[in-house]
Formats: sequence, structure tokens, C-alpha cells
Amino acid sequence: MREPATPQHRISITGLVLSGVYVAASLACIALGLSAGDPKATFVMLQLPIALQMSAMHDLGMTRALETLDWFTAYAMIGGGTVVLLYGAGALTGQTVRYVLGRVD
Repeated sequence: MREPATPQHRISITGLVLSGVYVAASLACIALGLSAGDPKATFVMLQLPIALQMSAMHDLGMTRALETLDWFTAYAMIGGGTVVLLYGAGALTGQTVRYVLGRVD
């Protein structure tokens, strides 16, 4: 008789790659922003990794919430959420590819 299947918790390589690329790019922008001598260049480089998410929040009418955030809080909330979403998208993509290729356990 066959044993019941136990859930397997695998780490998604695709999710890690997507999240890792975002984190690496964000860290590079932060390093470049903090080393820039010009205040405008610093602002642009610090804003770059979370600009698309901030634009979406603006379109959703959440501008007041953005005005009160400092850089650390913005990165923790917006960047952290982005990392989680990218990992989930990578995990879903990996599962879909394995299913399509017929490698599902």
C-alpha cells in the first residue's frame, strides 16, 4: 500500500533569482545614491528602486501615506512587499513550468 503524500516545502530557485536581482539592484542604487555628491542625484538614486510601486500607490490615492514615510520605512514596507511578490511570482512560474514539462511530483 502506498503511503500518503506529505507536503514538500521546496525553496523556489526562480523566486530567489527574481528577488535576488531586485535586492541587488536596490542595494546598488542605494550605494550609488549615498555616494553621490549632488543632493538631486542622491534623491533620484534612492527613489529609483521603489519608484514604480510609489507611482502605483499614488494612482490608488495613497499619496498622503507616502508623504510621511522616511527612506528606511519606505524601503521596509514597499521594497519588502516587492521582494515577497517577486518570490511568489517566481515560485508560481517555476511550478507552472514544471507542470507544463510534466515534472510535477
